[in-house]
Amino acid sequence: MHHAPYNPQSEEYKNSINEVMEKISLLSDQMDLSGLLEKLKNNYSSTNPPYIAQDAMQFLVDFGIEHFLIDMPSVDKEIDGGALASHHTFWNTKGNIRFNCTITELIFVPNNVFDGRYLLNLQFAPLENDASPSRPVLFEIQ
Repeated sequence: MHHAPYNPQSEEYKNSINEVMEKISLLSDQMDLSGLLEKLKNNYSSTNPPYIAQDAMQFLVDFGIEHFLIDMPSVDKEIDGGALASHHTFWNTKGNIRFNCTITELIFVPNNVFDGRYLLNLQFAPLENDASPSRPVLFEIQ
């Protein structure tokens, strides 16, 4: 059966979002989900959200970071004329390309996950493409 893509302006889409939000609201009474609804409602389009400056990305590369996860839509500016400077810096596209490295954007981090040391199980689909869905799973190190 073929389904048309969701139209964010349609009543069906709005109703399904409202239904999910109501269920989350009910869960929040039982769990510490403060701020969850606000995070799920974020719409980053045309807001020029925070991004990683190219020199900051170079610092991360020099530090040896191979897998970078961020809760923003992109490591680059929303409107950059297609430059994607931080992406290119991270993968060193003008030199010895870092094929073993990944960037995971728009991750969702619950408020009860605090800064610290974690093991990361980064699960991703085996697609030969420049992007792939992923499922990062953290395990806190005691």
